[in-house]
Amino acid sequence: SDTYDRIYNCLADFNKLWANNSQVLIAGIFKKTMEDDEKENFHALHDLGSFMTNLSLQAQSMDIAVHQMAGIDFKKAAKEFNVPDNHHVATAVAVGYYGGEVSDLPEDLQKPENDINRKRKEISEFTFNGNLK
Repeated sequence: SDTYDRIYNCLADFNKLWANNSQVLIAGIFKKTMEDDEKENFHALHDLGSFMTNLSLQAQSMDIAVHQMAGIDFKKAAKEFNVPDNHHVATAVAVGYYGGEVSDLPEDLQKPENDINRKRKEISEFTFNGNLK
């Protein structure tokens, strides 16, 4: 659709290599201020994250893939969609059915998809116990 193309054209080049295989593209936008526009909306990113969690869980239960990505030109997207100054384009989201041919991906993206020895980070690599500093 026209909206799909408008979001796609705001994606980082790397994400354009694979995101065009998705059936849906979403721009994740949050309001930076509360309703009165006087107080900062400290919970906006939490709310966007909660939305994404629920979307992801529902999609997974229906065998649909969801991939959230930071690789979107948020300034370009804000201009493209006339996003008000008190809002921020935070992410893009690709939603689509599992499947497809790995051979349809660019060569540099095929290797990770074919690697049967893919590994997750150890929990200790992204958690901590104590102060940040």
